[in-house]
Amino acid sequence: MHAARLATDRLLAMLGRSPPPSPVDPAIDERLRRAQAALLSNELDTARAILTVDQDGAAPSPEIAFRLAQIDYRAGRLDEAGAAWDALLDDTVGTHDPLLRSRILRARGSLNIRRGDDIAAERDFDAAAALVGNRDAPSELGWALNGRGMARLILDRPDDAAADLGRARTLLEQAGDIHGVVSTDNNMGVVELIRLRPAQAVVHSGQAARRFEALGAINEALSAQAVVVEAHLLQLQWPDALAVSDRGWALRDRIEDPDVDLSLLLNRARILLGLGRLAEAAETLTDVEQRYASARPWNRAEMHAVLAEQAWAHGDPRAASVHASRALALQPGIDGGTRRELIALLAERAQRLTGGVPAIARRPSNLETLQRLVEAEEEAAGNPTGDAADAAFGDALLTASARGLPVEVATVAASYGRWLLDRDRLDDAAAVIGRIAPWAQHDFDCAVMQVALFHRRGETRAWTQALDQAKRLAGERPVPARLTTPPSSADGGAMP
Repeated sequence: MHAARLATDRLLAMLGRSPPPSPVDPAIDERLRRAQAALLSNELDTARAILTVDQDGAAPSPEIAFRLAQIDYRAGRLDEAGAAWDALLDDTVGTHDPLLRSRILRARGSLNIRRGDDIAAERDFDAAAALVGNRDAPSELGWALNGRGMARLILDRPDDAAADLGRARTLLEQAGDIHGVVSTDNNMGVVELIRLRPAQAVVHSGQAARRFEALGAINEALSAQAVVVEAHLLQLQWPDALAVSDRGWALRDRIEDPDVDLSLLLNRARILLGLGRLAEAAETLTDVEQRYASARPWNRAEMHAVLAEQAWAHGDPRAASVHASRALALQPGIDGGTRRELIALLAERAQRLTGGVPAIARRPSNLETLQRLVEAEEEAAGNPTGDAADAAFGDALLTASARGLPVEVATVAASYGRWLLDRDRLDDAAAVIGRIAPWAQHDFDCAVMQVALFHRRGETRAWTQALDQAKRLAGERPVPARLTTPPSSADGGAMP
């Protein structure tokens, strides 16, 4: 017994959790420690067995009932977990301990975030912080502020969120709660991602992901990895995103929550599509709508977004239009920022090709940079020789450059560059396409634009090098046939 207790304490120390004060019954103390370790490593059946041993039909104590609901939450059974926590909070006699009530409120706050009720989530975390604010419980207060910070971030209050997270990290560091410190670091990565600073997000969440992996906290590691993947995708860093995805994919058989599994799968498919590994992406997405029909709304939104991208990659604009429109219609889901803008642009392009009217894409709730590109492409389609399209393209590029996200700059520059090449404005095209040259080493679409520019300018040497690079990045995607024949008038020079 003593050896088991010592081993459990060491494991909890690795997880950053100071051993809780021992209850009257040492057996319950040990049981809670062992169950917590199993819970973090997603050994949910083991955790449940530990908590329910020798129950003999008796009602569990409030602490054990709380932990049993955590198991349901970890497995994605949100309704069961929520009902259990509501019942515990209503039981003012059984859960009079303010620290336990604070933990339950924090747990319900996390659940409300997943349900999309962010106002209720902030209220729960605020109440949890108030319960422990005047007590000597820095870890408990740190976790409450950590959760409140994320609720406030989702509510579009990044400065308030950063303040909560900064204070939370100090408290958790003070308490020696390594798990809490790492969680706060990851959440700071999310803040940086929302602030459109993906390189900083990689620093925060990348370190958190590795530490979570070392601690054996499976879901937490996957959550941090998802932030890092998104940051790499915003920077067109496909190989880096794949390396992170590979680490998460190796953990897939230890995932119990279907929504966590679907998020991992969708990120994987996005990366494979970006690398041109279309067959692997299709295999990953096989029957995804049927297998995850009960997924949460935001996951179903992202599911349709990825299916739209897959259809577009396979030259099926009609299916791309259907899935993109479904993704945009689902709320909560793709609810603002660059990801929604790109899917709205895809919907616009697909429906233009199929003769539809992309009403959702034309009037999304929160488009910024790429909205001007949508307008430019519409103007170019309706009045190819007018100046309005040129002005709209220029505005879109100016806005994208000011924000500085590679994926936005590349999307605008590629569209504008093609328009300029079609009008023989080769010097202007060189100035625009030259902006995306640094990403042509890793991104196929950027590489193809380099090929198109040098081909149109008749620069054989530069065209040959660019074509070789594009072919290396193509995967199963074809380089447009017209760009694979030597330029008609080659001078062998370099682009100015």
